[in-house]
Amino acid sequence: MTGRVTETTPVGDFPVGDFPVGEYSLGRLVAMAGHAVRARWQRELDSTRLSGSGLAILATLERAGPLPQHEVAERCLVRPPTLSGVADGLEREGLVVRVRDEPDRRVVRLALTPAGSERLSAARQAVSTLHETIFGGFDPTTESLARAFLTETIIRCRSLPSDRATAGRKQESMAPARTALCDETTTTSRPVTSAP
Repeated sequence: MTGRVTETTPVGDFPVGDFPVGEYSLGRLVAMAGHAVRARWQRELDSTRLSGSGLAILATLERAGPLPQHEVAERCLVRPPTLSGVADGLEREGLVVRVRDEPDRRVVRLALTPAGSERLSAARQAVSTLHETIFGGFDPTTESLARAFLTETIIRCRSLPSDRATAGRKQESMAPARTALCDETTTTSRPVTSAP
């Protein structure tokens, strides 16, 4: 890994500066890391006119083939209304199509188009160097531990009761997230394993 993180290392769009990073709570550090990565990735994706959510949707459809919208939402860890809005934009650009399911015409599936495959390839190229700069150089054990920790964090957050109209009830099962999360930079999903 190049460089060394210090208390003055810039993080995302804001400098860490004189803040005592070592004293931040784990939750705050995870949030800061997420913000920093998302901001940098979006800068790279801007050239492809694709958002991080759009990238996740296209990658999921490439990997799994046509899927019902609710299943794409589950796999990409977004709410169905959010997915619907992003899918609308992808459809307008000709990157996905909505197809009625033959056995059950009530079910609408999202399917990747050839233009969607091309845009996905361009997006992967746009973020590949950045991905290697940020995540390259970690040994496999560190990467495995980080992957297990972050996956479990996502699962725990998604299982908390919502503070909206569904308060007191658990959100829908995120079982697919336990086996494979959307990985926008590769064409294969990686199984989630527990830390040793």
